[in-house]
Amino acid sequence: MKKLLGIVVLGLLLSGNASADFEWIKTQKILSTNDIVNIDKFNEFLKSNLSNKSLWLGMSSNKKKISLTENLYVVLTGPPNKIKYLENDRYIVISACRFRSCPEKGFVWIDTEKEIVVGLILHYAIENEENYDVGYFLIFSKNIESFDKIPEQFFKPLKEWMIKQEVPLPEKIRFIGTDDSIVVVPDEYKIKLK
Repeated sequence: MKKLLGIVVLGLLLSGNASADFEWIKTQKILSTNDIVNIDKFNEFLKSNLSNKSLWLGMSSNKKKISLTENLYVVLTGPPNKIKYLENDRYIVISACRFRSCPEKGFVWIDTEKEIVVGLILHYAIENEENYDVGYFLIFSKNIESFDKIPEQFFKPLKEWMIKQEVPLPEKIRFIGTDDSIVVVPDEYKIKLK
């Protein structure tokens, strides 16, 4: 009984902590991606809200699989973009490119009200597949079960980012949602990126 009570209390503490983390990120007003990626609380925030599935995306040596949050960190630590706070700070967009490999990019969209985080990595290799012309998008979230459930508010800043960063439509879009499986998104969904 004590063990069960302990688990319930811990669960309540952790769930309350998640809301506090969304409020924290909303009120920080950090301007540059370089500044936020070096804050431990931000990295813990990403780990608790994004899949930690391990994959090789061409960003580690010897085809070693590393977690998605580690891959995302790699592409957020190069030349930064200014962090965008949209619609009275409800939505936050964080992006950058990989140090010494700027074609590889990272994009994070946060809805601080609905407590949703979506990560995106523009990469050029995955497991045994490569495309060095236009690359691939890997979009992932622990909060969303399928690609078609991504809020429409995600796509406007994504399209703006693609234009500003001169990111072409990827060859493939893959999505990892709440079940942690990788799904290739049907081509007809690319219309959301045009």
